[in-house]
Amino acid sequence: DKDLESGPRGVAFGDLDNDGFGDFVVATQGVTRVWIYYGAQDSQLIAVTPEVGKSPTGVAIGDLNNDGFQDIVVTNSGDDDEDLLYQVSILLGNGVRSGDAWTIIDVPVGVDPYGVAIGNLGGPTPLD
Repeated sequence: DKDLESGPRGVAFGDLDNDGFGDFVVATQGVTRVWIYYGAQDSQLIAVTPEVGKSPTGVAIGDLNNDGFQDIVVTNSGDDDEDLLYQVSILLGNGVRSGDAWTIIDVPVGVDPYGVAIGNLGGPTPLD
């Protein structure tokens, strides 16, 4: 894909569909989507590209809402061109292999977010 060649900036690994095979997400600056690659038993990759904010750069995977499905957090280093707002996109997963399956929440943040990490800061669950 030409857009993916334009500048991958972040990658995260996990099992997004709970099938026991590794999946990964790539954030590529300069576009408005991320690439989600689902692994499969036959070593084939299935790619979906849900829309996120402008110019995604950082990505992390973790179960943010404690529902048993991995979620994705993406930092977007481009502003929205209207209000000069920068965003973090939260993609809540449900285990389905589809770009439309993600519930996407955009959260305004400070200027030019670049990286993101998910961890348990308050113990024991959910992740922060």
